Amino acid sequence: MKKMNIAAILLLSAVLSACGDAAQTNTETTAPISSETTTTIEETTEDPYADQRAAFDALPTLDLDGAEFIVAAQEATGCSEKEIYVEATDGEVVNDAIFARNMAVNERFNCEIRVNGCDVNKAVRTAVSAGDTSYPLAFPSLSMAGTLARSGYLVDFHDMDVISLDRPW
Repeated sequence: MKKMNIAAILLLSAVLSACGDAAQTNTETTAPISSETTTTIEETTEDPYADQRAAFDALPTLDLDGAEFIVAAQEATGCSEKEIYVEATDGEVVNDAIFARNMAVNERFNCEIRVNGCDVNKAVRTAVSAGDTSYPLAFPSLSMAGTLARSGYLVDFHDMDVISLDRPW
């Protein structure tokens, strides 16, 4: 502990000595900066999402005629429904990205993404048992997903011909 205190004091003294009386010892003069100085910055950054955009653009054209795409999301977590749907942009990066994603999908496929914050376990069991297709997508918690899958209420994405999990989604 004593060595640590000594090291801290030495470090602090080194920092403070560097801040010494510089105003008295600095005798250099500098030339005024010309107001005509220009700097050119060349933008060479690549789009980090180019692969995802290309995959989205390669999807088949489909017009869903304004249909609602309702996602069952676990309301109790307080956030899962916000990962699927937000009402509007608010300046927060994730919120605005979710809104932009949904708008791109809505425009591309002429549909409306909506979320139903609910008890996903109950909603999925009820809908599937009744043959109701109200929820084409469910967003359960991890523990609920396991329970629903073991009970045969969920479809494995690997078994769906229209979903390619090897794409850069």
